[in-house]
Amino acid sequence: MLIAFVKFYVAINALLILMYLFLKTTRFFGELARVPISYLNFNRIAQILVFTSLFAPVALSFLPQNSVPNFKIEMRVPLAETLAPEIQTTKIQSSPQAASTQSQTLQLIEQNPEIDLMLILTILISVGFLFALVKTSVQLWRLSSLLRKAVLVRQIGKIRILVSESVTIPFSTLIGGANVVVPMDAISNFRNLRLIVRHEIHHHRNGDTMWILVMEVLSCLFSLNPVIHLWKREITEIQEFACDEALISQMRVSSYEYGQCLVQVAEAARGVSLMQVGTTCMGGSPKGPQQLKSFLRRRIEVFKVHETSQKQRFLGLVLGTVGVLVTTGLSYGAQKSLRGENHQKPNSGLAKFDSEIQKITEGILAKYVKKFGAKGGFVLVADPQTGRVLAVANQLSAKRKLDKSWALSYEIEPASTMKPLIAATALEKGVIKIDEKLNCENGKYTYGGKVYRDWKPMGTLTTAESIFQSSNICGIKIGERLGSNGLESSLKDFGFGSDGSAAEFPEAAPGRYPKASELAETEYVPLLATGYNSSHSFYATPLEVLQAYGAIANGGKLMKPMNADETTNGKILKQAISLDTSQKMKTMLVGAVKDGTGKPAQSSLYTTAGKTSTAYRPESPEHDSLGGERAMAGFVGFAPVQNPRLVVYVGIIDPTNSKDKNPHGSEHAAPVFKEVIETVLPHLNVAPDNKVSL
Repeated sequence: MLIAFVKFYVAINALLILMYLFLKTTRFFGELARVPISYLNFNRIAQILVFTSLFAPVALSFLPQNSVPNFKIEMRVPLAETLAPEIQTTKIQSSPQAASTQSQTLQLIEQNPEIDLMLILTILISVGFLFALVKTSVQLWRLSSLLRKAVLVRQIGKIRILVSESVTIPFSTLIGGANVVVPMDAISNFRNLRLIVRHEIHHHRNGDTMWILVMEVLSCLFSLNPVIHLWKREITEIQEFACDEALISQMRVSSYEYGQCLVQVAEAARGVSLMQVGTTCMGGSPKGPQQLKSFLRRRIEVFKVHETSQKQRFLGLVLGTVGVLVTTGLSYGAQKSLRGENHQKPNSGLAKFDSEIQKITEGILAKYVKKFGAKGGFVLVADPQTGRVLAVANQLSAKRKLDKSWALSYEIEPASTMKPLIAATALEKGVIKIDEKLNCENGKYTYGGKVYRDWKPMGTLTTAESIFQSSNICGIKIGERLGSNGLESSLKDFGFGSDGSAAEFPEAAPGRYPKASELAETEYVPLLATGYNSSHSFYATPLEVLQAYGAIANGGKLMKPMNADETTNGKILKQAISLDTSQKMKTMLVGAVKDGTGKPAQSSLYTTAGKTSTAYRPESPEHDSLGGERAMAGFVGFAPVQNPRLVVYVGIIDPTNSKDKNPHGSEHAAPVFKEVIETVLPHLNVAPDNKVSL
């Protein structure tokens, strides 16, 4: 919620800046080209632009998710899933003092606590608002005191005409009612007094005094944005011009007399440093002699062009419409960023796990989070034969309020966990063979005008070997065989999305992915085939990944997840792949452990199969609330291979102990998987099968 507030706050500030520039530019070129645009229209345009900037981002947030625009997806450099080789550095001679200084610097860097940017922004916004609110409140109290001391000389409808010795220039305000305050010196000149009163009454009738109060509130809310104060000054000036324009066109008074009155009021305003807060002021806009001169000149010029022609009204309508369309368009385009938190809400109910397996899993996770210097992590354990969820351990090193089983609704970038699933669908549909050779292009592949890379250069690999080595390029080539519709069908078959395996399990939430029709095939294929994305397009939740691999483990049946205390044999949601394809995929995933990136997942007790993954940091606010992690190391797999009793998904968030300080599925997640199955399977009285081979 906090993240969403900050995002909308920043978006509104940005729109206020852009719309101020739009209005200022329009005014400048209009005056330069002498385009006849009425200031009455400018006044309304300014108000509309402020109003639209404030409410368009919020109003558009209620649009359905599928109506929000999708932007171009830029493929990022893939992360290595195995431990990166130690970086060779050139040795240089240095003194012991330099070495000591370097060591101290590194210690300071390591000890430097992480900065929560959202929290800092929230604090700054709050402090700025409170400071501005106190300052404005003090000024309002002074204004109220001045109004109480002023003398009522007349009342016109609901508007009270007050005279005060404490002011030198007239003003209008809604504080304490609709008031017009006139300086005592103005009483002696009846002609000027009449003009002043009519001028200020027009401000009330035109709604200017209300808008000034609105701008005072906005000045408090957006006090850190200097443009809001420029907006206030601009609207104040336009209001004065609009009022002059209206009165000259309506009143039977000479321009000379009105100009004389304005000059006298403006001269009186020269010694006034600030306008009264919450007021419209007849001479309060200029801040110095030069501004005063320019202000008077432009006001007097209004006398010459005061007729509101049909052409003026049309130009005003066009400008107002363009301004609203631009503001709305910018707000609409920003919805992807503003909706980072727009994930599926966790399902109702309470998830129940096997208490002993939960305790075992929590202990193992805690040990490795500490060992790896990670921000946190999760381990999900299920029975692939029944879909029974046995444990959901999740831990976070930072002190943040999260749901007890937050991993069930935690949106993740699925990354390389997608490659075996896409390959399974390709095998099932017969568009590829397990031993078919693919050209991995030595680590660089241009597709759809974009360059995609592997985490290391690879040449020709079979389909199985491409899974062993986790090749993005070969993954894309397999995805090409399926096409966009085939890839979307694969996700549905394996239980991803709103109607998938996580749709009803308590405390869980389904992930989200775009429809094939929403993206060009050259964007859709890489997105789904590699699981990497640089926009909020494709996120899964751990339970979805767990159940999908459970389907590979149990002969192709996608099981509905259920609580550990349920006694039924489970419900099959669908046959995701055939038994034959399931066996082929088991062979691939065993190879990924024996000969590929998942070697640390090998067990001396049980045969294991699985896949590493290393994902970029998820971008949604839920993940920011977990500390803004850099990236996540993952491993998902099952054991024993021939008769799987456990499917386990491990995610380690932002581990820092590797040589390159980056996460690696092989180094950080696979060992956790190994210890979980070697501890939980004996607890379930599952006999070791280390002699069994496929």
